[in-house]
Amino acid sequence: MKRVILLVALMVVLAVTAGCNFPPSITEKLPAQQNLTVNAGESIHFSVVAGDWNSDPLTYKWTATGGSPISGTGKDFTWTAPGLGTYTVTVAVCDGTWTTTHYWNVTVGFKESFETGSTGWTAIGLWHRQENNSAI
Repeated sequence: MKRVILLVALMVVLAVTAGCNFPPSITEKLPAQQNLTVNAGESIHFSVVAGDWNSDPLTYKWTATGGSPISGTGKDFTWTAPGLGTYTVTVAVCDGTWTTTHYWNVTVGFKESFETGSTGWTAIGLWHRQENNSAI
């Protein structure tokens, strides 16, 4: 009798899980680090590898809070950083029922353009000629 109950319970578990659709899984992300720093005008290549336990076909949608327009719907795309600020780049992977997302925080700075060895500072002397030809 215990075997029959165990067999029925196993069949119920299999029937319930067999009809389930599981969300897609993002297994690889490039860049690997989630927080990035780049200079304004530089481009970053983003890509993901995703899979679905149910073998459903996957779609990809990329969004960014600024920068170059995003038209890519594949597994990867290149984004050009706009002016100074912090931006979020997000990918959403969908299997038709479930959506899994990943995001990167991108801080955009400016590139220093000083020549090697230059501090970028200059000294300006201000003089005021007084009546007696002495400097202040």
